[in-house]
This record gives sequence, structure tokens and C-alpha cells, in this order.
Amino acid sequence: MSLKLLRTVLTVGKFLAIVPSVDTKTQKTNLSQKLYPFIMAGGITVGLGFSMMWRLPNYLSAVTLGLVIQLLLDFTLYVSNMYTILTSHHKKHLWSKLLRNLKTLQDNNKITEDPNLKYFIWMNIFFWGSYCYMTWWGYSQMDVEFFKQLAIEYVQTYDVLIFNTLFCVSLKMLLTRYRAVGKRLQKQLSFFQKYGLGVKGQFFGASATIKNDFCRLKETTDIVNGIFGWPFLFTLVFGCLQTLLYLKVVAVTHQSIASLMYLLLVIFWHYNYVLINVFLCEAVSNEAKNVVRIAYGFEKYFPDKNSHNLQHFIVVVKDNIPSFSAARFFGINRMTLFSTFHVVVTFLIVMLQFETARNSASHQNCEITNFENVTRPHEL
Repeated sequence: MSLKLLRTVLTVGKFLAIVPSVDTKTQKTNLSQKLYPFIMAGGITVGLGFSMMWRLPNYLSAVTLGLVIQLLLDFTLYVSNMYTILTSHHKKHLWSKLLRNLKTLQDNNKITEDPNLKYFIWMNIFFWGSYCYMTWWGYSQMDVEFFKQLAIEYVQTYDVLIFNTLFCVSLKMLLTRYRAVGKRLQKQLSFFQKYGLGVKGQFFGASATIKNDFCRLKETTDIVNGIFGWPFLFTLVFGCLQTLLYLKVVAVTHQSIASLMYLLLVIFWHYNYVLINVFLCEAVSNEAKNVVRIAYGFEKYFPDKNSHNLQHFIVVVKDNIPSFSAARFFGINRMTLFSTFHVVVTFLIVMLQFETARNSASHQNCEITNFENVTRPHEL
């Protein structure tokens, strides 16, 4: 991943109004750029309003628990879109600082990055290819009603996809820079193992720049949390609700291969980036902890009288280990996946119990009605 790829995705994000747009010459936002996010938000709101109007018969015919989940699903996706669009202008300074820090860290550590634009191209091909299949299946089942009810979700889900792609690219670039800092420190440790205190002066000179870069990386991580914390939370909640609803459909009804593929594609697109970004957050944190481990490796080479500067370096590095959170509600790590899986399974069991009870009650009512129809003539 590279700054070139990040700027490419940002260009698409500016068109969707999910990232701030500024004048390239003055670095200021003009009136049309300030109004564009509100126009985009209004367009999505109007489109979703018509869509929900056409979905109304489906809402009215849904079982209570299923209706609640479907409404929460629509609400979560809408709030996610509105948050990323309407807060984009206020996060202009964060995006500016993020790009500046990533560029500075790249220069300081002499990092060469592959533009990797083919990643973004293939992602779009796969996304729109999947949605073409889903469109074909939906049209074959619902005719024009499919477009009336769900066309607006194409824009909504693509917004989410681009924002999660920005999160993914930012995390990959952070990971690359933490690894570069770790390699620089490991190189200094190798010198100590070979030459001992003879290279002490060289270490203290290098440790100052490494310490500054590590603190800048922590600052960059905090910026990433500030930009992507809430959108990640919305994506996770939306993915859980979507998975819960579709697994319930698969469990209680017979599905054809085509419809099963449709359901799996929807679940895949809403969980794919959650999985990738969770593992990347974990990888970044582990890489930072590896830098701390290397720093502790210098202790055995320093006598007590020379260890003050080293201890200060270790404390600074240890106090700046990065962590990621979903809007400060919970940390983003592998436990997030297990917790999510536990929540989905628990609620799926509850939904299936409600469905079983409803079907049982419906069956009993049917038997009572039949019994009355049979016995009433004898009573007469």
C-alpha cells in the first residue's frame, strides 16, 4: 500500500462526499465544496425515503422481531452514511495531518512502497461483479420492485466499502512504518551485539530520531482512530444484523442455490473488511510491541551509570504503544471477532425459538379451526 493508492481512494471518496474536498491551490474549501456533502446526504435521504415507502408492504407483513432487526439494519446503514458525509468537512484537519505524518515517516525511514493500484481496481471489479449477479437474481425474483426497494443501497454500500478501504490502506501503511522503525532499532541492537559500548554514541543519536518517529506513529494511530472509529462500529453492527437476518432466513426456509449465493455474497461484503481491518489493527499493535521488546534488548549492554538515557527511551516507547477502538466503546482486536460471533449465535438462537413458537401456535390454531369445522355440524 502507498500514498498514491491512498490518494486514489480519497479521490473516489471526495466524489461520494465521504472525505473532505479542498481547493488544490489555496488548500481552502469553497462554497460548492461545503454544500456538496449536504446535497449528497439529501439525495440519499430522499432516495431511502422512496425506497422505504415501496418496502412498506414488506415491513407490515414481517414478524415483529424480524421487523425490528430490518428497521435497525436500515437505520444503521443510513446513520453510517450520514455520519461519514456530514462530518467529512470537520475532519479536514485530521486527513491533512494523517497524510503529512505518513509522508514524513516514509521519508525518515526511507520506505519504498508499491503503488498497488491493481488492488483497488480488482476490488471494484469484484464488488460490481458481485452486485451485477445480485441484481440479476433480485430482478428475476422481484422484477422492477427490486430496483424500487434496493437501488439506493448500491450507493449506500459503496460509500461504506470506500470508507473501509481507506481504513484498510491506512492500517497497511501504519504497519509498514512500524516495521521500518523496528528494523532500524534492530540494526542498532545488532551493532551493540557486535561492538558493545563502542557504538554507544551512534545509538543515542539514532534513538532520538527513532523515538520521535515512534511518537509520531502513535499520533497517527490516534488520528486513524478519530477518523475511522465510529464508521467501523457502524460497519460491525450492520454486518451483525445482516448476518443474523440472513442466517435466520437460511435456517427456516428452503433456499435455491442462486438465492443462497445471493445471501452469502451480501454477508461476505459486509464482513470482509471487518475481518481484514481487525487483523490489521492486531498486526499494528503487535509490531509496536515488537519495537518495545527490541528496546529492552539493549539493557544488558549498558552499565547502570549509562542506563538513564536508555531507560528514558524505553519508557517513551512503552508509553506510546498504539491501540485501536471502535469509537472508544471497545478495543479492536481478535476478541472482537469472537464477541461478535457469540452475539450473532445467541440472537440467532433466540430468533429461531421465536420462529418455532410462532409456527407451533399457528399450527395449533389451524388444528382448532379444523376441529371446530368438523364438530360443529354434529352439535347442530
